[in-house]
Amino acid sequence: MKADATKTYRLVELRADNFKKLKAVAVKIDGTVFKIAGRNEAGKSSVLDAVAAAIGGKEAFPREPIRKGEDKAEIFLDFGGLKLTRRIWHKEGGGVGHSVTVEYADGKRPRSPQDVLDELRGSPIADDPIAFSRLKPKERYDLLKQLVPDFDFDTQATARRDLFDERTQAGREFDRAKGAADSIMVPPDAPLAPVDVTEMAAKLREAGEHNALVDTRAKRREEAADELERWRDRADKLAAELKTLNVNIAERERMISAAPVLPDKIDTLAIEQQIMDAETTNAAARKRTEKISKQAEADALETKYESLTQRIAVIDKAKAHAIESAKLPIKELTFGDDDILLDGLPFDQASTARKIRVSTALLMALKPELRVLLVREGSLLDDDARAALEADAEKNGFVVLMEVVGPGDGGGGVTIEDGEIV
Repeated sequence: MKADATKTYRLVELRADNFKKLKAVAVKIDGTVFKIAGRNEAGKSSVLDAVAAAIGGKEAFPREPIRKGEDKAEIFLDFGGLKLTRRIWHKEGGGVGHSVTVEYADGKRPRSPQDVLDELRGSPIADDPIAFSRLKPKERYDLLKQLVPDFDFDTQATARRDLFDERTQAGREFDRAKGAADSIMVPPDAPLAPVDVTEMAAKLREAGEHNALVDTRAKRREEAADELERWRDRADKLAAELKTLNVNIAERERMISAAPVLPDKIDTLAIEQQIMDAETTNAAARKRTEKISKQAEADALETKYESLTQRIAVIDKAKAHAIESAKLPIKELTFGDDDILLDGLPFDQASTARKIRVSTALLMALKPELRVLLVREGSLLDDDARAALEADAEKNGFVVLMEVVGPGDGGGGVTIEDGEIV
C-alpha cells in the first residue's frame, strides 16, 4: 500500500516509554511551535530523538535507544489520520530488534510500513533542520532543486561548465595571440607587401655578364697590342720578312683603328645596395603581415570569448528567472555552484540560528506529507526568529517540536526533568 499523496499528517500526540533517558512521557500537541524545555541532560533531546527514531527506523536510532536498566522501549505517534507505533527490544546475544506498525484512520495497515513512512517523509532529513544544515553543500543543493521544478539544473550546469571551460581556453588563446601581435615591432614606414628583388637580381646578373665581356675584349686588345710590338721588333731583325710583316702591320692597324670605342663599365655597387635595401624593406613588410595575422587571430578569439560570455549569461538569466518564479521561502536564498547561498555567501557561513531559521523554512517548502519538524538548539533563536518560525509553521500546517534549555515558560509546551514531564 502506498501513501496517499493527497493527504498530510500533522503530529497531535506523542508517547514514549523507556526510550533513551525517557521513563514514560505522554504529550498532547497543541499549537504550531511546541517547546520541550528543561535543563541539560534532563531528557529533552530524547523526546525529539524518539520522534526521529519512530519515523526514520533503525537508521535513525541512537547508539543506545533503550533506557538503561530496561529491556524494551516503545514510541507511539498520532498524526490524526495515521498512527505509528515503534517497538524496540534487546536481542539475545547483543544488539536490538525493532518493529513498526502504521495504521490509517480506516484501520488499514500497509504491508511495508517503513516504505510508506519514507515516502511520506520525503527525505531522510525532512523533519530535522539541523541535519539539513549539516548536509554537504552538494546534497543541500540537490535537495533544494526540488523547489525549482521548471529548471534542469544538471543539464544547464553541464552546459555552463562546458561554455566556461571553452571561454577560459579562448581567453588564454586570446592572451597568447594578443601578446604575439603586440611583441612584433613594425617600423612606421614598413610597406604592406615585400619588394620583388627578382628583376634587380636579373639586372645585376646582366651587368656582371656585360662587364665580364668588356674585360675579355679589353684583354684581347691588350694582347693584340703586345703582339704588334713583337712583330715590329721582328721586322727590324728580319728584313727578309719585312714585306710580309708590313702587310700584317698595316692590316692589324686597320683593324684596331676600325674597332668601336669601349663602353663604360656599369656600377654594380648601386644595384647591390638596392638589393640590400629591398631585404630590409621586405623584413619590415613581413613583420607587418605577421602582426595583421596575429591581430586578426586575437580579434576572432575576443569575439568568441564575448559570445561565450553572452551564452553563459543566458543560462544564468534562465536559472535566475526559474529561481525567482519558484518563490523560494527565504528571499535572501539562491543557488550557487553546487551549493546554496544565503545573502550571497555559502550557507555554511551563516550563524547557527540563521541556519535553523532558513532550514525550517526550506523543509516546510518541500512539503512532506508528515508535517512535523524537530528544532534542536531552539534556545539560539531570538524572538523575531521564533515568531517567523511560528508563522511559517502555521502557514504550512506544520507542528514544530522545539528543544529549549531552561524551565518552561508556560503554555505551548512541556518541561522534562529526569526523563519525565513535570
